[in-house]
Amino acid sequence: MGGTGTGPGDCRCRQRGRTDETARKGAMRRISPFRAMLVALALAALLGTAGVDAANDGPAAPLGLFAEAFERIRAESVEATDDHALLRAAIAAMMAFLDPHSAYLEDRGVAGLRAQMSGSFGGIGIQTAVIDARLTVTATHEDSPARRAGIQPGDTVLGVDGEPVDRLGFVEARARIRGEAGTPVALTLASGEGSPAHEVTLVRELVAVRVVTWRVEGRVAHTRIARFHRDTAAEVEEALAEAGRASPDGLVGLLLDLRDNPGGLVT
Repeated sequence: MGGTGTGPGDCRCRQRGRTDETARKGAMRRISPFRAMLVALALAALLGTAGVDAANDGPAAPLGLFAEAFERIRAESVEATDDHALLRAAIAAMMAFLDPHSAYLEDRGVAGLRAQMSGSFGGIGIQTAVIDARLTVTATHEDSPARRAGIQPGDTVLGVDGEPVDRLGFVEARARIRGEAGTPVALTLASGEGSPAHEVTLVRELVAVRVVTWRVEGRVAHTRIARFHRDTAAEVEEALAEAGRASPDGLVGLLLDLRDNPGGLVT
């Protein structure tokens, strides 16, 4: 399948041995109610705004281009395609286009993210950050599956259960690493620049993350918040109370350490 475009509203595809007319007839023969609904929606949007947008290629124009591209992919693709899979891929691509922290999550990813927000979840005991457009391990928890398997800070996560991180996106990849305690997860890792990729299979365990830690220096409470989840506010209040009790002369200052905090649930 090849594609050329001659303008913002054009989407032209060619396939060896077939003319455009044959492709259009083939697409008409294979049209499904789902596709018909999608095309009708796009056409309705175009027709409804034609008077306003005709002169300036307004916001409805991309819908027509998307509908035509969708139709041509279905008609011309050498491999069989699935309507819903194509739409999911389109949505995921739109989210990934925004920034590295935006992603389209399906059921498993949403469940993993909710578990993380609760502060206790099944996982392998690693912290990750996006560094130089790579999902990089920044820390491993003590006595965790990751540490016992030899995973080190600086290792790059290239894939999860055989799916490349580049395809999943960073948010979905992190969500897939988490899961029910006692279940396996396979990570494809690279340990350094130019090092060969290798796969490690780990069994998830229940990970209780202590996100708030503190210490008192002089009369200043240094409070570290590793991430935000459902109970973070209560944990900060408890930490400050403990720090106050640990300072006989009372506290005169508070230092909040949010370094490498990836964010999370804020309410």
